[in-house]
Amino acid sequence: MAEDDEPYARIAGWYDAEFAASTADADWHARTLPRGRTLVLGCGTGRVCRTLARDREVLGLDLSPAMVEEARARHPALRVQVGDMRAFSLGTFAGIVIPNAAFSFLATRADQARCLASCAAALEPDGLLVIDVPMPMAELLGTPRTPEKPAWQGGGVLRTREVRRYPVAQKLELVDRYYVPGQPPVRSVLHLRLIWPAELEWMVEAAGMYVERLAGDYADRPPVEGCPRLIAIVRK
Repeated sequence: MAEDDEPYARIAGWYDAEFAASTADADWHARTLPRGRTLVLGCGTGRVCRTLARDREVLGLDLSPAMVEEARARHPALRVQVGDMRAFSLGTFAGIVIPNAAFSFLATRADQARCLASCAAALEPDGLLVIDVPMPMAELLGTPRTPEKPAWQGGGVLRTREVRRYPVAQKLELVDRYYVPGQPPVRSVLHLRLIWPAELEWMVEAAGMYVERLAGDYADRPPVEGCPRLIAIVRK
């Protein structure tokens, strides 16, 4: 895999340092998902897996070898492996979660449809799928570019972010740069496909499932204008 295709190749440790203390989403998933065998797609460095594994069997899958290596180093007891959420065959699960915008990182509708088909095949009859993506910010879609600005700092590292928007294609390009004193900046580019609530419901239904309900944040409030998340609770 070329580095251009692996945005986490050089920044997995910094990513974990930035997000390791975030617990609101992981706690929400732990409350919502059944306590049977659980699959985390786009598991990253294992943050959500770690919380879920307190009271259930958990398997994490991520396309990034660097992120999986970081997860194994930090949490040796976790079961995590490299794999593609668009096409997996790992048995059946009582719960599947696609956390923290991982579903939005699938670049096309076709990629997302393949992922949902794999999820439908892997869910037990009474299983639950949770898809957690950012709610599109319609008010920003008319702004083609947000210039580079500081986004996080810790452990001697500064991360900045530049955002480029392509509303017709429903795409965002997030250009992150990591600055360490005395070293050249490290650049990591993420591509997100924006998903609207009705579109997510149609995709789920096309895969033979249905959206039981939608949430707009980790307090379980319904989606409203300006809410930060679009969380779908899905069943067969």
